[in-house]
Amino acid sequence: MIDRGFTSEVISYNRISLGKTENYFLMLFLYDDLSAYDIFQELKKVHKNKPKKVVNKMAYKNVHKRVKRLLALGLIEEIKKKFARNAKKYRLTNRGLFQMILSGNFYSVAIQLTDKRFNFGDNIIIKTILYRFIEVETIRKFFTLFRLVFLARYLRRCCEVIQEKVDRFRLLSSQYKNQNFSTEVESLIDTEAKKFIFDIIRFSDIKYAKFQAFKDNYSDPMEITDSYDEMHKDDPNYNSLFPKAALINDKKFIKSLEEVKRDFDKGSKDYLICSPN
Repeated sequence: MIDRGFTSEVISYNRISLGKTENYFLMLFLYDDLSAYDIFQELKKVHKNKPKKVVNKMAYKNVHKRVKRLLALGLIEEIKKKFARNAKKYRLTNRGLFQMILSGNFYSVAIQLTDKRFNFGDNIIIKTILYRFIEVETIRKFFTLFRLVFLARYLRRCCEVIQEKVDRFRLLSSQYKNQNFSTEVESLIDTEAKKFIFDIIRFSDIKYAKFQAFKDNYSDPMEITDSYDEMHKDDPNYNSLFPKAALINDKKFIKSLEEVKRDFDKGSKDYLICSPN
């Protein structure tokens, strides 16, 4: 059963349209708490060190203006703490993380979930759509290109179905909202999770080495995965497309897998009985 705090959080989410620059700023907050000046300084470094510019160069006042818009939209929040030079620093909110996944920065979120330096264990969005089904430490072993792509797409699909449900519920009566929203959202997330787990099993016997052609031809900025794969080539969790050794010992995953198996057996039974073969 999902936390009531989750449904009360997401039921208020409106669709938000952000520009390229605002999406980039939002991504920066995924990595650290920042002030508008911090972002301004980061932009100066980017334009100095990278020939391909991520965003256009801009004056501090324009950086500040965009940070204020992110704040007004509830995607970041001010940290109530004293900083040097009376700086105002901001951090990513649950709403901001949800927006990142929806808006195309879902690969960055997936990478963070596998990084031990970052802790999403208490984040109500990630807890609800991911950690109910697979343990934190198992997800940390998803740091190969294929696993990251697979995980990122799952996160995005979950947030998409949640936002679609929120959009539809805005058209319904308040009484129906209160009675059904939590149950229906939970059902939608559970369905996506079962698809995710079924696909993990579907690909489980493919040896990782056989998937190198995909990696070599896949255009993606996450080059770091190549060196990481090399470092862990002797780890049993990296002999196949998914970390089988970790998944086998993951109680949440096994419980979820048992539910998938029951659903599959129940759904296929009538077809098999009636089949002329």
